[in-house]
Parts: sequence; C-alpha cells; structure tokens
Amino acid sequence: MKVHLLCKSCERPITKVLTPFSDAGSDVEYYYLKNRWRARKKTVDPRDVLLTFEDGLPLVPEGTAYDASDNLAIFNPLPGLFDVSQSWFNPTDILPHIGRNEMWDQGVGCCGTTIVDATPNRVCDCGMAVGFEISECYVWNVFIGDNRTTQWARVNPDFVTPAR
Repeated sequence: MKVHLLCKSCERPITKVLTPFSDAGSDVEYYYLKNRWRARKKTVDPRDVLLTFEDGLPLVPEGTAYDASDNLAIFNPLPGLFDVSQSWFNPTDILPHIGRNEMWDQGVGCCGTTIVDATPNRVCDCGMAVGFEISECYVWNVFIGDNRTTQWARVNPDFVTPAR
C-alpha cells in the first residue's frame, strides 16, 4: 500500500508517495549501536535500518512514513504533542508547495530549524499550517504532519506526484 499526506483544507498532497511502516507487530527490533538507538526489521538483512536516531541525519528513510504512535513515550521529538498520534517522515519527502511560516526562524539552531511551543513551522500554499520540521545538526531530522490539519490517503497506483 502506498500513501501520501494531504492538507485537509485544499486536499493537495503534502508529501511524495510514501510506503508506511509500523513496529506495532513483532517484526521490528530496537537496538543500541555506537551510542545511538536504531530500529530494523527482524526478518530482513540486519543492515537494513528503518530508523536512525543520529544527530543531523534523517530519522526516517526517504520514501517511508513511520507510525510512531506506539513509541512516543520513548522517542518523542515533540513533547508538547505527546498525546497526538504521530507519523514521522523524511523532510526531503515534503513537496515544493509546502513553505515555511513565521515560526521557521523562531527555532533555536545554526543550520536548520527546531520546534517552538509545539507550533507548526510548515505551511501549505493555501495558508494551512500542516506540520513540524526538525532539521538541525544537533537533533534527528524529521517532518511530523499535524493531525489537526492533515490526513492520510491511499494512492491510486497510477498516481503521479504533481510537480507544482
């Protein structure tokens, strides 16, 4: 199954087409390697890492959406949204029409952005705030869609991601 995240206001895709995965089943294991948490599927090559908890690197591989709902108590990059179901994906999967709002420069950092007061820092060109990007050198890089303003949709196999 392939999915993408949509803006609830204008129903345009926010992300490229993604493959969802979850560790709700027993096929994912967490392990600690070189002072970092990682996750991988138990049934595949052990080098096939699903999540990389490494500062300055994307948490989720490009082209995937991770359902983080079961692990927020352990690995929550947005403590202010602890009780909100979260899906995480790679910031490179955000489409070009998703811009930055005034919160972009409010984060603390030197080469990217962080979250301030659990306020979204990415906005659809229709004006709706759609999510939170964390892209700093000293934290994991991740995009988290705002469940209040976005929704997941299955993708038709013939769907082509719009250029703009």
